[in-house]
Amino acid sequence: MKMDQGTFDVGCCFIGLILLFAPPSVSSASVYRKSACLGQSIPLPCNGAARSGAELFFMQHGEQKTFQKVAEMTSGRVSAEPEFEGRLKSDPMEQPGSYGLILGPLVYNDGGSYECRPKNSTAARVETIVDILFPFQVSMAMGEPAILPCVGNIKKQAHHGDLCVQWTRDGMVICKYCNNTLTCSPEFKNRASLSTDHILQGNMSLTIKPTRSSDRGYYQCSYNEEKGNPAIVSLTVAAHPPLRLTVKEGDSLPVPLYTTEPLNVMFSTAAGSDEVLVASVKKGSVLFRSRHLGRVLSNTVVLQSVTLLDSGVYSITENDTGEAIGTVFVQVTGSCVSAGTVAGITLLVAVVAAAISIFISHMCLKKSFQWAEVGQ
Repeated sequence: MKMDQGTFDVGCCFIGLILLFAPPSVSSASVYRKSACLGQSIPLPCNGAARSGAELFFMQHGEQKTFQKVAEMTSGRVSAEPEFEGRLKSDPMEQPGSYGLILGPLVYNDGGSYECRPKNSTAARVETIVDILFPFQVSMAMGEPAILPCVGNIKKQAHHGDLCVQWTRDGMVICKYCNNTLTCSPEFKNRASLSTDHILQGNMSLTIKPTRSSDRGYYQCSYNEEKGNPAIVSLTVAAHPPLRLTVKEGDSLPVPLYTTEPLNVMFSTAAGSDEVLVASVKKGSVLFRSRHLGRVLSNTVVLQSVTLLDSGVYSITENDTGEAIGTVFVQVTGSCVSAGTVAGITLLVAVVAAAISIFISHMCLKKSFQWAEVGQ
């Protein structure tokens, strides 16, 4: 069949109209999987230009239904359904052409699939599968050793050279055990350890000793790219419970340090009042910064010959953060008189009283004789 130029032009125009009014093609969706703990926040990425806006759809884990629209973002503003209201905000990402939403704090039934669909754009949809984790809780007082559990199904025939164990905190690698060698980040060097005797038995627990306030966070263990169990460990590090001590004037005052880490001992006359530096302790040596004298014995600063002015609050604080490790409330009492001294004083008073009584009786008797002689 022969087609003239006019017929060809009409056909091209018709095809052009079809393409003009046809819905824009959408690229296949990108799929990500993310996990986070209850109470944390998690990013939900989108593609395209933020000014074009997007819609967020959600399908809960275990459901076989279609996605339900739960939020809409236009020019950075987010409007959400009641179950997500106040927990979604826009997230301008660093990568050009990308933006998204941040969901948090996470609740139990936030687990599921989230799909970000750009409006009026050919940009690809982005699906994020969110898993909610329930961390194993470990709580320690500062300075005490913390054991973060992790076990895995290690093959019976495995050797140390076959294993590569990795520990992360808040997503950052802190320790690796590979090729029978443990390497840790500077923050955990000489404080973190793994039991090499137990690794081949499937126990890859991490010991941190002594603990610091900066050790708080979420820890995860993996081996040969397999996840350990529990999936995540939450470490909480808190101050020691306060102590109350009563000492006599002139005696020594023991102030517990709780840790071998560098620290300061602060003093105030009452809780909440201005503090003064009493001593700085580092690597077992102590430098006194006030009128006090003393020494360090077994993680304890001993202040010598205390006075009534030493009554108050002693705070043991981390050297770098100033965070309290422990607090000691001290009451210094006045010198007490011994029972023997009291008995001696009592006897002396009794003797003096008897002597005075005898003297008075003698004087009265003498006076009586004088009156009798005058009467005669």
